[in-house]
Amino acid sequence: MAGDWKGYCRTSDLEVEGDSVLVSLPGSRVHRVSIHDEQGAYRMTSVVARAAVVAAMEALPLEV
Repeated sequence: MAGDWKGYCRTSDLEVEGDSVLVSLPGSRVHRVSIHDEQGAYRMTSVVARAAVVAAMEALPLEV
């Protein structure tokens, strides 16, 4: 399956950059998603909150 995922990312709000996809969001924001080809499946990883932000949240389960 190596490389096949890049074909799925040919839209106006996605940009392939190496083994990652940059997802365009409202307000000129961009979110990076890394794609890993693993034995017939794709694993996608991304950072949704930095450790310092999570540590500062007193009621993390409620806010999430």
